[in-house]
Amino acid sequence: MKQEHERVLTPLWSYMYLDIRVWVILAMCASLLYAHRYGLRLNREWDDKLEVAVTFSLYFAIVAHTLEAMYVAYKCQSQAKLTVSATLKWFTMICLTGYPITTRFFQLLGGAKITKES
Repeated sequence: MKQEHERVLTPLWSYMYLDIRVWVILAMCASLLYAHRYGLRLNREWDDKLEVAVTFSLYFAIVAHTLEAMYVAYKCQSQAKLTVSATLKWFTMICLTGYPITTRFFQLLGGAKITKES
């Protein structure tokens, strides 16, 4: 039973490339990173405001995804009782993409609970 539980809840890297939402989030984060690193020079009066908005958005995305990943890692260890390896996989995938993979985790966790109870 433990092996089945572990098999169901261990993440697959295919979750990353099979969901279109993941590609959209990765593209947005890459765009923010590029704009932050190289800057966007559109109009002198908007440069400073745009730079602040891009920097805030980038750091907000990093902090939000990291906090989300920490919450899921906590759930992996406390509620799902997964191995450290599986927890680190979830953490990495959620740090990169956030919501779509978090949703997948909670769908799998809910399904594992239902299976475990029956």
